[in-house]
Amino acid sequence: MNEPHLNRLRRVEIERLFGLYDHRVDLDQDDRVTILHGPNGVGKTHTLGMVNALLTGDTGYFRRVPCRKLRLTFSNGKVELAIECGGEQGQLTLNQNGQCHEKVIPLRAESKDHPMRRTRPLTSAPVPEELREGGSSRAGYLLSFFEKTETPSWFQSFLKHVSIHFIETQRLALSGPRQEAWSNPRSDVWMSPWSNRESPLPTVVERSREFTELFRETMANYGRQAQTLDQTFPQRLVAAKADNDNGEIQRRMAALKHETDQLKCLGILDETSDQPSHPLDEQTELDDTEARVMTLYVDDTERKLKALADLAERVRSLLDSLNGKYRHKRLRVDRDEGFVAETDSGQKVPLDSLSSGEQHELVLHYDLLFRVRENTIVLIDEPELSLHVAWQKRFLPDLLEFAKLSAFDAIVATHSPYIIGDRDDLMVGLGDAA
Repeated sequence: MNEPHLNRLRRVEIERLFGLYDHRVDLDQDDRVTILHGPNGVGKTHTLGMVNALLTGDTGYFRRVPCRKLRLTFSNGKVELAIECGGEQGQLTLNQNGQCHEKVIPLRAESKDHPMRRTRPLTSAPVPEELREGGSSRAGYLLSFFEKTETPSWFQSFLKHVSIHFIETQRLALSGPRQEAWSNPRSDVWMSPWSNRESPLPTVVERSREFTELFRETMANYGRQAQTLDQTFPQRLVAAKADNDNGEIQRRMAALKHETDQLKCLGILDETSDQPSHPLDEQTELDDTEARVMTLYVDDTERKLKALADLAERVRSLLDSLNGKYRHKRLRVDRDEGFVAETDSGQKVPLDSLSSGEQHELVLHYDLLFRVRENTIVLIDEPELSLHVAWQKRFLPDLLEFAKLSAFDAIVATHSPYIIGDRDDLMVGLGDAA
């Protein structure tokens, strides 16, 4: 099913956080990255937490972290969502296109294991049985969850147009079997080398398995596209128009060969994959039939490779960033194994044996490139954890590139001046008590 257009978050306002602080955060709409800074205790992490809580239905968060009001403004200012907190109840308000909805709702925590608290990867992995009545999209998850609560229907409808992804500080925490089964249709779980019983799956291993499914799905789509084009080639050839410009055909074939070689270098295509023949000799003269065949062949090959373009761009960004940081080892992708780390001598390194900084970077980069979609609200808490100063300095350029590629909006909470670098134009200070 088609997913709805997602609203962009424009502003976050908090009144009397801990009874002390008033905060206003206007998100950068151009570079799409906003950085929160300020001393300990002013609520940087809780600002992220409250945004996540309201947009995932964890209303109990507002009992644990007292504030008077949280207000979120979306898109061009016509959509405003707010919750006023106090005691065991809160006033939920939605102003949208001149219409105002209000309802008092209970402030109670939802299960941390509920699938709504996790962002679904960009793959059509099977949906848990208990969630299928709402459909397989994120909107389906929302409906199936909120229909079982007292949350008003207008809020349910609004949340279908919002996507949130929270990258918390504990991003390397082990994933339990339930989460593994949800995010990856394979039922096997990682076995600890020091135990004969099932163990939680390391996050880097989980992401690798998840990527394997995404990789296989993309290649299956590529195969179906190629098969359809090959089967209909004779019929389409009859009506094809010829490009008798040998130089143009040669240029396009050279470009296709370069693209195919790049896909092989990335590990997306293997060495046995078909690739365009060598470019035509400029002196070769093609008759009308030959020109029609070559033109259609080039057109079809371009269409086939287009099915791999998005995956290739994201894999390239991931590998370029990580391999520019890892020392004496490199990461590559494999259709069957997912992510493979190897030393300079070619010896494989188990993903959960990478350093904590290397694992943090892999998980963080993977999530930003493969787990969020256009206009998702990405919340990142303390990205500097386990990172050397040199890696901290490279975080923001990477994030800006990923935000442009995936078209998401990020709010980052950090203490590190190295994360910010010379981009103080992206900073919003959370300061003294009101």
